Amino acid sequence: MFYNVRMDTPVDRFGERLRSMRSAHRLTQRDLAIQIGARERDISRWESGKSQHPRGSTVAKICQVLNVTSDYMLGLSPMPRALSLTPVMAWLHRSDVPVETWKSLVDDAQEYFDFLAYSGLFFLELADDILTHFRNRCASGLKVRIAIGDPAAPAVAQRSLDEQLDLPPRIKITMQYCRAIMDIEGVEVRLHTTTLYNSIYRSDDRMIVNTHMYRTRAPHAPVIELHRNQTPDLFTTYEDNFATIWEEATPLPKNEAESTGGTQN
Repeated sequence: MFYNVRMDTPVDRFGERLRSMRSAHRLTQRDLAIQIGARERDISRWESGKSQHPRGSTVAKICQVLNVTSDYMLGLSPMPRALSLTPVMAWLHRSDVPVETWKSLVDDAQEYFDFLAYSGLFFLELADDILTHFRNRCASGLKVRIAIGDPAAPAVAQRSLDEQLDLPPRIKITMQYCRAIMDIEGVEVRLHTTTLYNSIYRSDDRMIVNTHMYRTRAPHAPVIELHRNQTPDLFTTYEDNFATIWEEATPLPKNEAESTGGTQN
């Protein structure tokens, strides 16, 4: 399901690492192409694996812009261990995260997009066309997994009480959004009954984690951004957490009538 480093084939991860590091530096493919004197389509082909990595002189330019070593980009060495627990970016409040950062998660997703929250309504409302975007991307092979809270779950009721926020109506709106794309091959939506300590938004090897704090609403809680290549330990910890909750979650009923009364586990 996920990439494995094979040190005997050092170019295997060049495209993956290029995409990840470019995203970390908030650069579009066009931005990077301009800075290294290449064509935007070259960047696209390198990242997708349709072309081998570029010549040594171009790799050197890329490394200079992205502030990494050529050994790392070519798969000859991992990211230094000292950096493995350092988030790529952190914000004191979720409301401080630029809208473009959230949108880029969807724009950059090639293979997988995972979404774990109670409602996550803010994310779905960031752009009117975000669900249409999922629909188009899934036609090209994107796999989308969305796990939202069961509105009848005790954990949801407790979080509503803690944050003085009526969560069930917000979750039901999210359910309506999700039902609009449930017929798409590659999209799965489930309901969980978990007490969440973090909401997770993962796009391939990039992830944004919204922490949860007692009596603090999610928009006012801290957020961190992680990349698998730079923060492998943290990334895997949250990735495994998502997988555990996903396995215990139940499919979202196709219509509201079927979901009446909740899906208590």
